[in-house]
Amino acid sequence: MDKSDLDVLEVVYYSAPAPNSLAALTMLAFVFDRIYFPGVYVPPSGVIDIAETRKERLRLITEAPKDIGTSHLVGALWVAENIEHLDEFCKFPGAPGFDNTDKDTHPLALDLEESIFGPRPEGNIPIKQGNFVKGLPGEHSIRSQVSLPFWSD
Repeated sequence: MDKSDLDVLEVVYYSAPAPNSLAALTMLAFVFDRIYFPGVYVPPSGVIDIAETRKERLRLITEAPKDIGTSHLVGALWVAENIEHLDEFCKFPGAPGFDNTDKDTHPLALDLEESIFGPRPEGNIPIKQGNFVKGLPGEHSIRSQVSLPFWSD
């Protein structure tokens, strides 16, 4: 029996461009049928070299600065390594490249911020920044990458 749109419970993951932990992703998968990661591109299954991507992720964990950008990139690389298991319920609607964010992602992020933190102070202008792109080992040059939006300010 097919599910109608009313039978599918969906959510937007907003705390980071990609899951921060397997525990959080597992809990969301128990509750929701589909999880959206707005503005994030992860290559489909079979596009990247998983073993080399794993090596790069582990290298970043040990050698890269311990900052939020590295944390987000490491999460996206973990997703890329495991996309064959995640693509059924995790949706990454971005496209490869620096300007991959659809027209709805930035307004959605601003609406979520306002619902969580309240209205912005007068005179505060939110800035839409570009994306962060990391090339990955694979045969398809433009598709062998992860692309994540920077945080809005």
